[in-house]
Amino acid sequence: MADKLRDIKETTSGAAEIIKELGSPDLHKSLDKIKETAITAQNILANLREPEMVKNIENIRLMAESIEGTSARIEKMVIDMKATGVIDQASSAIKSAKNAIDSMGDQSGVGEMTIIIKDLINSLKDLVDELRLVLLSSKQTGIIHNAKEVAREADNIYRNLKE
Repeated sequence: MADKLRDIKETTSGAAEIIKELGSPDLHKSLDKIKETAITAQNILANLREPEMVKNIENIRLMAESIEGTSARIEKMVIDMKATGVIDQASSAIKSAKNAIDSMGDQSGVGEMTIIIKDLINSLKDLVDELRLVLLSSKQTGIIHNAKEVAREADNIYRNLKE
């Protein structure tokens, strides 16, 4: 019987301690913060379910899919160009034209034409360099992979909100 009384005393003592802690200002502050957070989360979810927001999220998903498709087409185009040797041929043509222009540059009467052709060749060279950079960047950064991930995530968000 003494053991039972001791258990009852410990239980009531523990309950009294819990009741005392429930009345503490720190616990009330914590509960108020939790309540505010829950209300904010509910408001965010309500805003995400609004037709305008659902439409915006759908537009983001469509845009991500479009970016993914464009990136894939650009990568395929660069790979095809490299496979056909267009980039190497263009580079060789640029070098040959530059050499020809440099040799003509010393003669008189073709100055303006030489400048125009030099500008054209520099533009072509910049294009070839840019295409090489796009190919390297795509391989190194995984642009296509990242675009696919963005499209998947946007699609998942849209589907979750639609449900």
